[in-house]
Amino acid sequence: MKISEAIVEQTFMTADRYAGADMAALKGKAGQIVAAKHPGAAALRVTVISPDWKEQTLVEYTDSTRTALRVRTTRSVTAQVAAKTNGSVRLHTVDISRDRRADGSFGELYGHIMFTDAMLEKNVNAAAP
Repeated sequence: MKISEAIVEQTFMTADRYAGADMAALKGKAGQIVAAKHPGAAALRVTVISPDWKEQTLVEYTDSTRTALRVRTTRSVTAQVAAKTNGSVRLHTVDISRDRRADGSFGELYGHIMFTDAMLEKNVNAAAP
């Protein structure tokens, strides 16, 4: 057996670790991020694998001329989306973030796919050994 085949057979989803009231919104956004990057992908399962929001504050330049600075506070969680496209199942690990506004509230959710792994469809709802 090839190593790549063995890795695919041993790829499982991580169970939900997050229990916040915004769980449905996070799962919905994760699915939207994958669908935007892979049109026609059908989400089979979505989990939020971070136990809670991680918050980070950065001082950064606002443009390439490096003439103006801003302070940005971002909260983020990590999700997994198992999606099927053209008969192939992939496990997408997704970053979901939101930035703090000037009034202290947090803005809209946004994110991106950090990485993608092939997996077997039978492993989507199976517990890892």
